[in-house]
Amino acid sequence: MMNKKSKRDKLRFFYENQGGGIKEKCEIPEELFQQEVNINPKSEVILIGPDREKRKEKDEYFVPNLHNGLFRIHAHLYENQINSVMINCDIDNMEKAWESISKYKPPFIAFSPYYDTMHNDLKNIEHALTLSPNSVIIIGGFEASLNPQWTSLGGLVDIIVRGEGEFPLQNIVQEYKKFSNKGESKTKKEFLEYLKDNSKIENIPAISILEEGKTIPRKCITERVDGEEYQKINLNAFQKHLELSPIGKYWELSRAMFGGKKDSYFRFVTSDHCPYKCIFCQSSIHHSSLIEKDIAPLRCITPENVINIIQAVSEKYPKMSILIDDDNFLVKRSHAIKTLEMIIEGKREGKIKKDLMFQCRARTDNINPDICKILKEAGFKMISVGAESYSSKELEYMKKRTTPEQNLKAVKIMLENGIEVAEDFLLYTPVVTADTLYENAKGICRDIGEFATDSAVGLFLSPLPSTELWGDGNFEKVENFPYKKFFKDKVMFRNAKNGYEYIGTEIHIPRLNFNIPHPEIVLVKDSLMRNASLESIKYLPQAVEELKTISPGVDMSRSFITLSHLSAISKVLKELTNEPRWSLLGEEIKKAAIGLKDKN
Repeated sequence: MMNKKSKRDKLRFFYENQGGGIKEKCEIPEELFQQEVNINPKSEVILIGPDREKRKEKDEYFVPNLHNGLFRIHAHLYENQINSVMINCDIDNMEKAWESISKYKPPFIAFSPYYDTMHNDLKNIEHALTLSPNSVIIIGGFEASLNPQWTSLGGLVDIIVRGEGEFPLQNIVQEYKKFSNKGESKTKKEFLEYLKDNSKIENIPAISILEEGKTIPRKCITERVDGEEYQKINLNAFQKHLELSPIGKYWELSRAMFGGKKDSYFRFVTSDHCPYKCIFCQSSIHHSSLIEKDIAPLRCITPENVINIIQAVSEKYPKMSILIDDDNFLVKRSHAIKTLEMIIEGKREGKIKKDLMFQCRARTDNINPDICKILKEAGFKMISVGAESYSSKELEYMKKRTTPEQNLKAVKIMLENGIEVAEDFLLYTPVVTADTLYENAKGICRDIGEFATDSAVGLFLSPLPSTELWGDGNFEKVENFPYKKFFKDKVMFRNAKNGYEYIGTEIHIPRLNFNIPHPEIVLVKDSLMRNASLESIKYLPQAVEELKTISPGVDMSRSFITLSHLSAISKVLKELTNEPRWSLLGEEIKKAAIGLKDKN
């Protein structure tokens, strides 16, 4: 990572894909990220979310974010008389939380790690074991389900849960209560042996008990949570037990960050995955890999239950709008239309506030005039689309099954129907060339300048476990690391199976005394673009200052950050190639930046 400060704005510039490469320092009242956590002697399960550290910087990518999966588990355990506590590392008082864990030593501490927070999550696991060595350590979620590296961490992690965690955790706790009722105090080692010796593990779908010094095969699921239980789990969390949600704390944080100028949305999902198989995405492979099938059926909350949730959220949080955060809300057209019709009817009958606003996500090939008309009537203010690129070659590589023409057509249709457009793009895929970048940059710049879209760019792709970019997971460290000047404290890896090269770290595993490779970004293959993509970060502070000079008063919006990246890479490519097109692109970028003033 590279750290630089703009004299005027105190910005941080970085390569990682999260947040678009630029964050701005901000002053936040300490109490907003030191929230109290009520761990007490009766607490049975501590649920700890991924550790993204404290929110001391801001960018327009930030959405007050409820960890949906962990919250559903929390509400499910509560409904079944199991005392659980949900900890959010970014806003909760972790010092006091650790003190309480050390004092009360709960029987179970469960983590939901993310790939990009793995370093901190492992530190937290080790810290939990130091404070409460007899607590059973459980991990779950996408990362635990799809990353085989965790299966070798016996001695640090005790149990891996793959797939939905509600019933496995409930069943583990219930078995523990039976075990504890047998008399004298027992150790967690004895409890884990009890699970295995009594064949109880076979009755708890998709859990694996780890052993130190061994790599345990990942267990698959024979049956997923059925449709009726899926409805109950979601209603239980997002209708019945909203009082358990930490979203109000995040709402306060967002209001403080942006001075009340940014809308706040309650985020929940109405379908469980995306069936499309983009090269970089875990959503499309998560459930199918769990059941060892090529595809997994899409499960949706029924339209009637979506309405029940909307009504409950609106009553509990009347100042919040609704973000339906499905990977693709429109993927099942009949379900989406029925839901939208019921929202319209609910507003007409006074069951839903008439001014309640919504956002959703979709693919550009799902957008047409008919669906946009009904979305607008239902109160959808904005649609976020994963356009990814305006280069057909890039889209083909990513297996998007869309075209640049479809991307542009979708933008025009949404705007014609009075719906704001948010677009997400990728700049430096492994196969990017100067020509594909130019096509992409021209399209992005046009959308921002001509159509005033809210356009964001990710920089490099992340090799998420089990995606094609991950390969077979065997990463060879490149000893002669040629990019040290760009990446402090990083290393380079190569995967022989897929031919990709990566930048990342070696994570030292506490207690077990070995390292695991942790590639974080996939490098560009083309030599010109590899050099340019890395060099562009050096130009980014200058690009930000230049665009702010010609567009005084403009804020650090997603579109402004995007134009800054495009300006930086165009400057680098002009120097490296001396081609006039990069100067011409630079002028278009400046015009688009000047136009951003009107949006402030």
